[in-house]
Amino acid sequence: MNLFSSIYYLGPQGTFSEYLANTHRDFKHLEKISVSSITQIYLDVTSNTKSLGLIPIENSTEGSVNESLNGLIDYNIEIVDELNMKIEHCLFSMDKTTNKIKKIYAHPQSLGQCNLWLHKHLPSVELIPTSSNGKAIQLACNENNTAVIAGKHNQWLSLNLLCENIQNLKENTTRFNVITAANVKVDIKSDYLYKTSIAISLDDDQGAGSLIAILRPFEENDIPLTKLVSRPTNNDKWHYIFFIDFVSKYHEINDLLDLVKIKSSFFKSFGSYKISDTLIV
Repeated sequence: MNLFSSIYYLGPQGTFSEYLANTHRDFKHLEKISVSSITQIYLDVTSNTKSLGLIPIENSTEGSVNESLNGLIDYNIEIVDELNMKIEHCLFSMDKTTNKIKKIYAHPQSLGQCNLWLHKHLPSVELIPTSSNGKAIQLACNENNTAVIAGKHNQWLSLNLLCENIQNLKENTTRFNVITAANVKVDIKSDYLYKTSIAISLDDDQGAGSLIAILRPFEENDIPLTKLVSRPTNNDKWHYIFFIDFVSKYHEINDLLDLVKIKSSFFKSFGSYKISDTLIV
């Protein structure tokens, strides 16, 4: 991380991304730059090779962040690290109780992660999605009878903390990718396991079983997959890109990628990096 001078993250003040960027030890020396969207992080990182980007890629409750997956395809970046952060949601408001709450602002991921609690305790309240929980905080600070879903680290707000831990799952966790446009040399150690992230696509004329054929080398080489998800392509309806993460020793990666690449109509690698083995709380 000493190669870089700045890190872009999804703001404004109050997001989990902001909290992670400002508290993680690896980012201590970096200039922190807040931007308004995940897509903007990709744009800024690709134009500044001395920078990193902090991308929320998936959540253990709500799954993949689609805007983040799209950015992996649309921009030339590498993933150099991953971080797992425990996400505990709270309800804040200018009001002192939930009795008169009529609207709740939050990022769509947060609304989904808390939907069971919301349906049970506030079933008639209007749920309004925002670009980030930081933006939701800004809106809620200026309206009565309104609440916001945000992390407990936002107790500095001039809002009342009404409810804690309203997420569906106690161990609710978001995985962040750390990205860069720079060509970073991987610290190779023979006894380490590395995660590699790729995307592939298949042509319709490749026939039945084409996805199985691509996955077979993983089985034959005893390489576990940790993710397999699909997203529609932007240029052909009912045509999909598959995002794959797998775990292996570093010396196994290139031969495996060659086997996958040969059988794919589209192939893109996002890099190999050490597996995150800690949970940030």
